[in-house]
Amino acid sequence: MEDIIKTYKGEKYILEIHQDEHAENPRLNQDNFGTFAMWHRRYNMGDVNPIECPEEYMEDIPAERESMPVFMIDHSGIGFSTGDFNDPWDSGQVGFIWVSHEQIKEEFGDLNPETLEKARGILKSEIEQLDHYARGYCYGFKLFEITTCKECGHVNKEEIESVWGFVTDKPETIAEDNISQEIMMTLVEE
Repeated sequence: MEDIIKTYKGEKYILEIHQDEHAENPRLNQDNFGTFAMWHRRYNMGDVNPIECPEEYMEDIPAERESMPVFMIDHSGIGFSTGDFNDPWDSGQVGFIWVSHEQIKEEFGDLNPETLEKARGILKSEIEQLDHYARGYCYGFKLFEITTCKECGHVNKEEIESVWGFVTDKPETIAEDNISQEIMMTLVEE
């Protein structure tokens, strides 16, 4: 059974936002900017899960890089952050996310304080997206067209669009970029 998070109705359309229980890990199905190296005995959510210790792994990656620590909390579910959760019992650093200065130059054309700050912002947003995924903030939508038979009055609800795999903490926004404004303007939250 699919969980409907929100429903929007109009005269001709119904939009349902659903929990996506089969979303893929965004570290696996996207072209990520950074590389997340993770060390954990029970979870395998990094891009790489090295066998060697962190110090040995760091010797094998470019020395000229931007990196941020990655922390995980494991208490009634898991979450990730580039900042400490301040919970000494259920959280701690599990790895780091990094990008080489060479990759930053390839992406932005130059290496300067502004491009380094952009790179750090992207690394942080990639871990925020992983956090949303780990916490189950994964959604999809179904758009239905409503027609009524002029002779018998039967109402027909036909699915005309379905898109899944959105990882966000704002499920109400997922349809805005995927459904025409003309349709969106006719819908009201139920």
